[in-house]
Amino acid sequence: MVTSTDLTVLPLLAQYYVLTRAQIGRLAFPNDRDGRSTRRHLQKLLALHLIRRTRMEVVNPAMGAPAPVYHLSDDGAAYLVEQLHDDKYKTCCTQIPNWQHLYHWCAVSEFHILLDRAAALSQDVTVDRWYGEWDVLDHKAAKPEERFRLYTRLNDRLVCVPDAGFTL
Repeated sequence: MVTSTDLTVLPLLAQYYVLTRAQIGRLAFPNDRDGRSTRRHLQKLLALHLIRRTRMEVVNPAMGAPAPVYHLSDDGAAYLVEQLHDDKYKTCCTQIPNWQHLYHWCAVSEFHILLDRAAALSQDVTVDRWYGEWDVLDHKAAKPEERFRLYTRLNDRLVCVPDAGFTL
């Protein structure tokens, strides 16, 4: 059974795409000093197949040892739609991230977290919408320019696919 505490992790993964255990701990369990409680919640969600874990194999020396990275599964997105009665989770990214780019995606997630926190400090600024590279426009579409929100085909050989876009 998923508790309300467990449930705090799923929307974070829907919002930020990929997160390390440390990022999840900071956002969902700020009082978990040693990470034990965070790991317990993550193990439970993994066992229920609501999230997936991918091991980071390429790292920046400043980050330390390779760490597991967590992301939402299709079942996790469906669970959010059902539990929170919010169809926005039908189009969140559940794609398994490429292990070669995990460090990059964790850095994009960290920027997104910082942007959200900075906007929360201002009464005049809000992040109206964040669009990630893999945000789905139409799950059934075969062509990437029809499937993904930020994928733009410029000609037969050239595409524009930014990491993210947002409106303030």
